[in-house]
Amino acid sequence: MHIPRTPKSVRRRPGPLALLLVLLATFGLVAAACGGSDAESEGTTTTAAAGDAEESSTTVASEPATVRMISWSTPRADQANIWAAQDLGYFEDEQITFEYIPGQGSGDALKQLIAGNGDMAFAGPEGVFQAVDQGADVVAVYNTYPQNAFVLVAKADSGIEEVADLKGKSIGVLSMASGGRYNTTTLLEANGLTEADVTLVATGPAPTAFLEGQVDAFMTLGSSVGALASAGELVTFPVSDYANLPTDVFVVTREAFEDPAKKDAIVRTLRAIRKGTQLMIDDPEQAAAIGAKNGLDITDPAAALPAVEAFAEYSQSSGTEANGLGWFDIEEIQSGADLYVKAGIIKPTEVDTYFTNELVEEL
Repeated sequence: MHIPRTPKSVRRRPGPLALLLVLLATFGLVAAACGGSDAESEGTTTTAAAGDAEESSTTVASEPATVRMISWSTPRADQANIWAAQDLGYFEDEQITFEYIPGQGSGDALKQLIAGNGDMAFAGPEGVFQAVDQGADVVAVYNTYPQNAFVLVAKADSGIEEVADLKGKSIGVLSMASGGRYNTTTLLEANGLTEADVTLVATGPAPTAFLEGQVDAFMTLGSSVGALASAGELVTFPVSDYANLPTDVFVVTREAFEDPAKKDAIVRTLRAIRKGTQLMIDDPEQAAAIGAKNGLDITDPAAALPAVEAFAEYSQSSGTEANGLGWFDIEEIQSGADLYVKAGIIKPTEVDTYFTNELVEEL
């Protein structure tokens, strides 16, 4: 505070009595500061704290926002974390209006994101590798499922006993821009084969082509293997045994990541989904009921429960245990990217430029 000084023309030297009073008053103030009552000290502290609180309250409140998420798939029951955030009001608590946009694989979801058809993509990390390699400027901001859920299956009587036996065989994948295709590539490259050694067939999400013998093997999710029981005994090749890249991540454009308002909306969206994921972990039965209500693939809560329990497991890792749900193990992801570089699929790159834990640290 600025205190106006007395003009020199009217300033007078104080007399002896005035000086004594000033000294006594000064001594009293010093004594109070050095050894006053607890009540006086607490009063001073409370005033300071109130000042700090008043200063912090000047932070601008978040504005309501709409966030459009482009999924790699149509609505699925195992995406119970998203549906829980929707049905239990977690998005509403964060002032987010959430929209789900279906897609046809990770590559398709990323293409739509880059085209401006959504605000966030739900896609596999391999799709991010290739999008960046082709010049896209995107940032993966949340590790939805740190554990790899993809499994390649073959019938026990197919003669396929190890990955090397896939040479010359046909493999069914969701689409040529799907996580299934990318994880097939990962599995092959980790075992000395390439896509040129097999025939990839886009079969869609249903296992019909595999069950009817139209393809020799089928890349699916671990949570879906149980639905293939009618095929008889199966040989399975979990991709995680060779490269445990995450199953899915949330991705935004660099422009959105660097825009304060858009970034804030994405953080609030992730916070809501993280709560939904925690519900999936803590109460899989409730999550399965919510997933079955919203998913198009499984509509029976009892049938959805194993899938929801599986994805609750996929949501967790040693990194999330130490740092919270959504955490990226950058070294592990770099190892996956290096595998693609070694295979000649992408150019050398440092993944920490487009995978970040910055937003997870804000949740």
